[in-house]
Amino acid sequence: MGALLAALLLYGDFWPKVAQTPYDALLAEGARLRTQAERSCLAPIPCREGSPAFLAQQAGLRQAAAAFGHAAALRPEDPEAPFFAADTLEEAHDYEAAVTLYEESRRRRADGPREFDICFKLGTVWAHLGKFQRSVDEYMRGLRLGHEPHDRSMLLINAAESTMALGRLHEAIELYRHGIEVGAQGLHAGLIGPDDQAVHLLGLAVALDRDEQVEKAQAAVARALELDGSAQRLHGRTNFFVPDGDVSYYDALVALAKGDRAEATAAFQRFLREVPQSPFASRARDHLKDLGAHAPEPLNLNHIAHVGVIETEGTRTAPEINSAMKHFLEGPCVPIRAGTYTLEGAIAPDGRVTRLSLEPKDDRALECLREAARGWQFRKDPKRSTFTLKMLVRP
Repeated sequence: MGALLAALLLYGDFWPKVAQTPYDALLAEGARLRTQAERSCLAPIPCREGSPAFLAQQAGLRQAAAAFGHAAALRPEDPEAPFFAADTLEEAHDYEAAVTLYEESRRRRADGPREFDICFKLGTVWAHLGKFQRSVDEYMRGLRLGHEPHDRSMLLINAAESTMALGRLHEAIELYRHGIEVGAQGLHAGLIGPDDQAVHLLGLAVALDRDEQVEKAQAAVARALELDGSAQRLHGRTNFFVPDGDVSYYDALVALAKGDRAEATAAFQRFLREVPQSPFASRARDHLKDLGAHAPEPLNLNHIAHVGVIETEGTRTAPEINSAMKHFLEGPCVPIRAGTYTLEGAIAPDGRVTRLSLEPKDDRALECLREAARGWQFRKDPKRSTFTLKMLVRP
């Protein structure tokens, strides 16, 4: 997060009383709003993406980012305020906006004291956006600046993950190995936890397995489980996988190492359902064949490339509905034919979706959407809302 932003968050309630300039007051307001938003989604009830609580948190984080943005406008030469705004928008999962502001912070003071943080943050955000080569470039740029074992290990491992997503397995394996070697130094010095190093080893195991280096992959999983026998860190709040379903491949290798063939089968099948177009899908099918199981047949290989709300009526806002629908529309309910579709719906006061229609007509997709909509839940509001959104479906 950065020491200065952490200080802002820590003293956010106190600072407004002593702030002497509008700039300081806006930074303090941004910190206060961010803290307030973050506290709305603390354990034991974390915010699931797309849930009403998550949408409310997003709105709060955007307000905080706006305050930081106003501060940035007051001091066009200062890189801190746009960095804080970018960091806050990244937490809100507004990745495109975060990229713009991280790059603005860099532009204001190239190679300044924030450069390492910007490299790390941009590497992460580009990965979320599926721009993996840009992600790798930023991580490698950060390696030239970072000297602590923890920082270097994380950069190398993250670069390995993005490189694997590009399909360059041999290069990814070398990056994983280098990151694990550096991580061992941090582990010995108490700078890296054993669960972190275990996740790094599991990443190496996945890359090796996908490269059909089976025995080496098994050895890497065994080393990981020696450090963290439960491997629960894979599903920790701070971990992310791009695409999200990739974590199921990790789960499958852990289950195989534990001799749980049923769980390994379920995890590989889950991976194929969630990431049917993965370049490593054939390797997962090979595993299922060895396990004596069948690969699931995907309903459709098209994907929804873009979702955008174009019209709303009621007090639920277009950004709120748009953010939720992007989450709700993940899954198998994709029209058979590629093209542009219009989805209309109504949201009852209790937050349930009461009707949906789809044009052009696709009976299978609409039936699937209506069934899925039984589990959708928007925030409660005294008034009924309606929405119209466009979906771009690509093969």
